[in-house]
Amino acid sequence: MVIRELDETSGKLRLDVLQKLSLEAFRHTAAYDSMVAAKMEEEWNADLKTITLSPRGATTLRYGENPHQKSWVYIDPFHAGLAGATPLQGKELSYNNLLDADAAWRCCGDIAALKLKEFPAAVSIIKHLSPCGVAVAKTPLAALEQAWAGDTVSSFGGILCFNQEVGGDVATWLSDRFVEVIVAPAYSQEALATFAKKKNLRLIQLPTYDGTYKPAIVRSISGGWLVQQEDTGVDAEFKSVTGSAFPAEKTNLAKFGVMASKHLKSNAIGIFTATDKGLSMIGAGMGNPNRLISIQQAFEKTQENGHKDLSESVLVSDAFFPFSDNIEIIAKAKIRYIVQPGGSVKDGDVIQACNDAGISMTFTGRRHFRH
Repeated sequence: MVIRELDETSGKLRLDVLQKLSLEAFRHTAAYDSMVAAKMEEEWNADLKTITLSPRGATTLRYGENPHQKSWVYIDPFHAGLAGATPLQGKELSYNNLLDADAAWRCCGDIAALKLKEFPAAVSIIKHLSPCGVAVAKTPLAALEQAWAGDTVSSFGGILCFNQEVGGDVATWLSDRFVEVIVAPAYSQEALATFAKKKNLRLIQLPTYDGTYKPAIVRSISGGWLVQQEDTGVDAEFKSVTGSAFPAEKTNLAKFGVMASKHLKSNAIGIFTATDKGLSMIGAGMGNPNRLISIQQAFEKTQENGHKDLSESVLVSDAFFPFSDNIEIIAKAKIRYIVQPGGSVKDGDVIQACNDAGISMTFTGRRHFRH
């Protein structure tokens, strides 16, 4: 380009060309320096994180959340991950596809991290960044069936993630169901052949999220950025606080419920059940300004899904119950087991309400807000 410009302008570059070259030079040095700083922080375990979005690593997407918005994806030079993944088939990934696929990948990885020997296969189904179906079972197909049953309406057009290879049985089961994206560590040849009939379906091959890669979570606000660590790890403390002790045999269901609920938008309430086939979410309420609405939504969803008897189910709250009126509503639905972090000034009243209703409750000591 420079040689051509010099030939056309008798040896003098035009201002717009100089500006373009100057910008490219500074972009290049900024990208290099930010990579060095990021690597130093990673190697030396620095607390503060340098956040640099270099245009040199950006790919333009079709549009943002809505067609009138421009958007880009920036690829981490050290960990390409989902941002750098090329679909095995299907349309170009959109801004919303990438957000939901990342949410599905993290959710599926979190529940798989429980490493339940009886139920090694995990599946998450995401719509608008929140799980509408989550399950673990003996096989990917069994987990998918249970996750889908958690909300058959919302699962339509969802983003799916598996922690094990997707086989032909899963592909056949999905052949008459519409989904946007599937993320999995591998696909069998039979599955690929079946999925090939769905030209627009995106298939992404990505190792299961294991929490070892911990990028900073960045959100922009007016005048700056908010940066935090990802909410990772399994809750270690499950302390029974009611007169009726929380049963040990429901510990795995409680842990599964907490890991799934932390991916719901706050205020979040999830209801979970266990069968000989696996563990699954059967109802959820999320994204509401108060917890009472979320509780009611969760119960309504369980009724829609045909779960009339909730006496053996576990209800999980992402944060503490501020008042005992929450327990009064839960008791009317015949829920007998509650998991929550605790920490409210009204904990005593909430515990007493549980004792009066014959409810067993355990505190985890860790809140899982997600805004």
